[in-house]
Parts: sequence; C-alpha cells; structure tokens
Amino acid sequence: PQAIDADFVTLALRDDRDETLVFIHPASLSPELAARYTRLPLDTPAPLTDAVRNGEMVIVRDNEENRLRYPELVDDAVEAGLASVAAAPLVIEDEVVGAIGFGWARPLREEDSMESRLVVVSELTAQTLQRTRTADARARLIDELRQHLVPTQPDQPTLEIAVRYQAAGRSIGFGGDWYDVIPLDDGRTAVIVGDVVGHGISAAARMAVLKTVLSTVVRM
Repeated sequence: PQAIDADFVTLALRDDRDETLVFIHPASLSPELAARYTRLPLDTPAPLTDAVRNGEMVIVRDNEENRLRYPELVDDAVEAGLASVAAAPLVIEDEVVGAIGFGWARPLREEDSMESRLVVVSELTAQTLQRTRTADARARLIDELRQHLVPTQPDQPTLEIAVRYQAAGRSIGFGGDWYDVIPLDDGRTAVIVGDVVGHGISAAARMAVLKTVLSTVVRM
C-alpha cells in the first residue's frame, strides 16, 4: 500500500468451482465487514468482481461516484473509512485469477494518476501469486512422490519392525537411498536397503525404478 499511499488493501481470488471471489482481508477491517465480504458471486456489482469479470481496472474516486456505481456498497465503504476505492485484475498467463483492491480515506483527484502505479503493483502481486502457486504445486508433487517411494511400516504379526527414514538432503525430503520390507510366503520377510548415487529428483527417479525391479524379483 505504501507504493500508492493506500489506506486499505484487500485480495480476492477467483474460485472457478462456483464462480465466486474469495477475499483475504487485512486484520484492520472490522470483523462484521470481513464476515459480510468473505465470498462474493462474480456477478455481484462491485469493483473487485467487475475487475475480474472484465479484466480491467476499476477506479471510484469519491463516495458520490461510488453511490452512483455501487449504491449497495457505499455505506460499507464509509463504515470502513474509505472515500475512494480501486481494483486491479491479477493476470497469470493471460488468465484473470483474481483482483487486488485498494482504498483511500480521501477522494482521488484526476491529477493523482494512480493508474500506472496500480498496474505495477497488480503485476508484482500476480507474479508473487504465481510463484506461490508453483511452490505449492511442487510441494504437493513431492509429498505424493514421497508417499509412493518411502514405504509405510508393514503389518507383520510374527515380526516386530521399527523403521526411520531421514534423507541427508533437505531439498525434497528423499533421494536415492531407500529401504523396503516385503512380506513373503511361509511367514518370511525380505528386507532391502539400498542407495543410488546422486541427489534430488534424478536419484529418486532411478531409485524408484530399481526399487520396483528388486521388489518384483524378490516376490518371484
């Protein structure tokens, strides 16, 4: 907010499952107002929803303009101490994924020239959001891989088994080293401990192939 001297900033992310905007409000917003604006249908007239639907910036320079354009929202804006508001779409790879909203306790004048600064802030916000989504997707992928590659402790009624896996590297939480405990016929159990040279995803991929081959051979 300091880059554009705003008194209020909020974030709204698009939920395509039910065509709504989900809001992330600052702690300074009153609980009553925050509760009313937790989620809005995209077809609700509002600066943030309009910015998302149309992919264009919305600037409302004073309460009089706000009353004309968004009569159902102006009282809430006044309650929040805002005399002017703006919303800019957040675009990632040509897709509008949400919008960032700003508010000022003073009316905006024509000579304030907020548009260019709002564009810069919205682009930086979208880039940050994209990096966050990429990191989240990578974390989910790594977690799924780990669940498949690092076995759970098998239930062997005739054998007490205790295992602990701690990868040397911290980048993905596992690598080329592995263990496997395989129940066999006649109450026998095969225990395999191995290590593939290397680190990270490449070593984990080679380990997965070798682990599968060995497990198949042992069961033959």
